[in-house]
Amino acid sequence: MRIGITGAAGHVGNNVSLALAEQGHDLRLMVNRSHKGLDHLNAELFSCDLLDADQVRAFTEGMDVIIHTAARISIDPSDAEQVWAVNVKGTEHIVKACLHTKPQRLIHFSTIHAFDPFPLEEPLDETRPVLKSGGTAYDRSKIRAEEIVLEAAQAGLNAVVLSPSSVFGPNDQYPSLLGRAIIDLYKGRMPALIPGGYNFVFVEDIAQATVAALKEGRSGEKYLLSGHYLSLKKLAEEIHLAGGRRRWRPILPTALLKLLLPFFALQGKLQGQPPLITSESLKILNEGPQDVRFDKAAKELGYQARPFPEALRLTLEWFQENRYL
Repeated sequence: MRIGITGAAGHVGNNVSLALAEQGHDLRLMVNRSHKGLDHLNAELFSCDLLDADQVRAFTEGMDVIIHTAARISIDPSDAEQVWAVNVKGTEHIVKACLHTKPQRLIHFSTIHAFDPFPLEEPLDETRPVLKSGGTAYDRSKIRAEEIVLEAAQAGLNAVVLSPSSVFGPNDQYPSLLGRAIIDLYKGRMPALIPGGYNFVFVEDIAQATVAALKEGRSGEKYLLSGHYLSLKKLAEEIHLAGGRRRWRPILPTALLKLLLPFFALQGKLQGQPPLITSESLKILNEGPQDVRFDKAAKELGYQARPFPEALRLTLEWFQENRYL
């Protein structure tokens, strides 16, 4: 099967590319500035700007399946314009290209953030409505992108939507925000913890669900891919049990953290990385749904979430082998 993957150098895209390459599929991987972790694959590296409609159409030509993982993920409020451009305009270009070139299926990656998290204490599944107001710039962009795909599905495009929770795992070539947090916790570099927590999903489980979605799953449907809810305190404890340095870390109240936001922004600027603690990350962690169900994905895609300790062990092993730890 000829498969085009956007965002192939990203965390999810990289793992999906590896899983499909192992099965012998003919891959065309959309890359922009970098293709770290992809050079050893027997695949076509296709340089493409997602915001250029003509380039995107050329990317989709001749493909049996398009897997759209590319997204701008940011918890920086000042990044809102770029987040919207990549996540919404980029998805518009992918969908319009697919309507023209007619692949057999489009697999679109959305996010748990598109769902209304409230009420937090009730189980969250695909019947939960999308977030109607509030949310981060990222949330709003992914909601609109998802709508574009589902509207196209109603118009006849064979498209499914996969909605993972917060992703961690191997092949995090440019450590994600969660990857950086895991590294900092392991090394004892995080001086304090944030209240709240989130549902964390192992990236290799997502990749296997994507393989299944090549043929399984119903067009026009959404599938939640969740894992396990952990508070940040529990995450720190699990990392210590897996070999990380033990360090007492206070849980700072949200009100104090909000006062410290300018300091965190300056710290990130000096380090040349986006800050881990922003007004948006505080909001996300305080509004993390605790019971996210993946029954639909289990039934229709054969999806399963492996135990968190096993997933964390594999993640830390990869970070160690690649000298992040």
